[in-house]
Amino acid sequence: MQSRRGIFVHFPVAAAFAAAQRRAFQPRFFTVQARCIDGDGAYVRIAGQMRDLAGGSLPITQLRDMVDMDGGRSWLQFLFRGRTVHIDIETDADWIDGELFAHFVQLLAESGREKLYLYEDLGGGEYRLTCVRKDEVKLLLRGEPGFRPLTGTSIRRAS
Repeated sequence: MQSRRGIFVHFPVAAAFAAAQRRAFQPRFFTVQARCIDGDGAYVRIAGQMRDLAGGSLPITQLRDMVDMDGGRSWLQFLFRGRTVHIDIETDADWIDGELFAHFVQLLAESGREKLYLYEDLGGGEYRLTCVRKDEVKLLLRGEPGFRPLTGTSIRRAS
């Protein structure tokens, strides 16, 4: 293509598209510590963050929880696509039950297969989570190579 001054400018379409895609790619992150359970509302906050990370792909509403710090049992409940989801959670002092995240991974998959939850172990029981489209995973890993697919055993007690 020529500019008004007659200078030939070569800028391949594929390179322009890739540059625009990198500029537009702005993933959200949520940092969670394995020791973050401080009573009622703790699991609601986590569920809300997981919903927000998914950017509309995890339609959960009417979040409620009960945390029994001494009794060892807690629960999280919410509406997902019109159905009530109730998750029983093991409570071990202020440690998060990492199995909770397996439920969000499953529900996100039910919403459509285009997005994934990923996590990065920051050490010391601290984790950074994100949710991206499958076609954005490579873009994320270019700048953030420590991310892995989130499972029910990803978030755990620090050793």
